[in-house]
Amino acid sequence: MSITQKPRDAKASKLNPYRGRLRVARIQHNRAGGNVKAWVTVQLGQVLEIRSVKVIQQRGQKAYVRLPEVQANGKYHPAIKALDWRFRQAIGDLVLDAWRDSVVPGMGGDEDAD
Repeated sequence: MSITQKPRDAKASKLNPYRGRLRVARIQHNRAGGNVKAWVTVQLGQVLEIRSVKVIQQRGQKAYVRLPEVQANGKYHPAIKALDWRFRQAIGDLVLDAWRDSVVPGMGGDEDAD
């Protein structure tokens, strides 16, 4: 199995080497409404800072995380690509947990999901 593929068993997914090395540096809530609920800055130790990670939630759906994108020729393209699925999963879990912890009731967190 390559690092780009998720394992089939849940036990292997809990052994994520990135979980303890990532931290949320900033959460900027989108108070204007819409599907983008927040922009988040994530740091990997003292080595890397990823800005503009989006928390997106459509009405009646669970929230999810999108890594930064750039627009070119009317289309959006990834600004960065996580080659190791564990890194992508660690960012997603960390960002969603931090966002949920920071949401004020009525602001539009996961409580809107069915």
